[in-house]
Amino acid sequence: MTLAAHYRRLFDYHLWRVEQGCPQLAAMSPALLDEPVHGSFASVRALIQHVVWVDRLWQARVQLQPNPPIAPVEALSWGELLATWQSQAQGWQRLAADLTDARLAERIPYRSAASYMTEHPGFEHPLSDLLFQAQDHTGYHLGQLAHALRQLGLKPASLGYAAWLWR
Repeated sequence: MTLAAHYRRLFDYHLWRVEQGCPQLAAMSPALLDEPVHGSFASVRALIQHVVWVDRLWQARVQLQPNPPIAPVEALSWGELLATWQSQAQGWQRLAADLTDARLAERIPYRSAASYMTEHPGFEHPLSDLLFQAQDHTGYHLGQLAHALRQLGLKPASLGYAAWLWR
């Protein structure tokens, strides 16, 4: 399997886990979405807002676009936020469809949010590293989401890679 084919597979998995997780999230009451949970984020809503914004951020970076503002994500209704997350997952899949191993090796310049507050010139890494970071970030926070849902008395969807393979 080529590296490009591997990344296409990872983004197929990414779309699947977003599509599998969104129905349970869509069914949550507004009160439950904002119920305090112990973890890195105050609530399920805050966690998903972060995931969607950072997903948007990495998509902009790999397409050589400026960092997006956070405010539009926070202004979205819950349904709009989940629809945006699904749309972004489809965007990753479209981006992955055109990947080649040569494209994955291309170095992409970008700036972190912190570098905008300093004189730091930013970073430059291969596209493959930026795509891996985007996937890893979502996976990390899906683990936090599962923990938060359990705190609220819910059973989270099984979104692990093995569950995707066994579907």
